[in-house]
Amino acid sequence: HRHRVEHCGICPPEIAKRLGAAGIVVVAQPGFIYEHGERYLHSVEANKQGWLHPLRTLARGGLRVALGSDAPVAPPDPIVAIAAAVTRKTMYGARVNVGEAVDVETAIRLHTESSAYAAGDEHLKGRIAPGQLADLVVIDPDPLSGELDAISEAKVLTTVVGGRIAYERS
Repeated sequence: HRHRVEHCGICPPEIAKRLGAAGIVVVAQPGFIYEHGERYLHSVEANKQGWLHPLRTLARGGLRVALGSDAPVAPPDPIVAIAAAVTRKTMYGARVNVGEAVDVETAIRLHTESSAYAAGDEHLKGRIAPGQLADLVVIDPDPLSGELDAISEAKVLTTVVGGRIAYERS
């Protein structure tokens, strides 16, 4: 088992440094930005809003960061979490701490490979590779297409579990 901190929703730089020095895995829920972002903007002091869900700072600071949903507190949909990590948009269109956005590839990696690592399952899942469980989705539009705001509108076309098609959108 790995030592983890869940949420890390408000994380000043000195705390990020201490987490990194201790080898802590941070499991963040960027879906909170989408779901609760308006509340953050109204209730978190302005001088602390730069510390809200600091994904970029954490990931670039050498910490292992994984993404999750924390359902049912936030939507369980990984597309919501990935879109929020990239766009930092709330459900009403406001943006929260945009300087802490990560690129799409990073958000996907944090939600897959890093989440498997956080659970101690990196030898089983998290990547599309020989020997790994063949669980994956095909979504449209392609999140790597460059249309950042389109990510939240992506639809799952196919779900593969254990190498077999479990769902196909009709």
